[in-house]
Amino acid sequence: MTVKFSAKTAQRIKPIPGKRMEYFDAATHGLPLRVTSTGAKTWTVLYRHRGRLRRLTLGSADTLGLADARVRARNTVRDASDGKDPATEKQQARKAETVNDLVDDYIEKHAKQHKRSWREDRRILRS
Repeated sequence: MTVKFSAKTAQRIKPIPGKRMEYFDAATHGLPLRVTSTGAKTWTVLYRHRGRLRRLTLGSADTLGLADARVRARNTVRDASDGKDPATEKQQARKAETVNDLVDDYIEKHAKQHKRSWREDRRILRS
């Protein structure tokens, strides 16, 4: 369903029990407001990357206003048209470092500079 959004329109939309609905912004291509049956409202953006339809969650409608959601959606679509995949970039940024990555950082940034026994530290931490 396409809606001509204003700042108050997004607040007024009521959830439909048992259904998740998407209301697309008439002013910004690919910007829907997802409303769950529990009443959670989330701005998302739909774009194509290498021919596949992708979705990126921009944020909750409680914390992200309509104007900001429109700007983020336009930036995301622009990045996708430049060949980037913003959804994949977001997933990679959220991945936590492994313990081995932290050990390597410790050895390089601290142990090698301050300890003669850094090799022993690396051996112990990697085992």
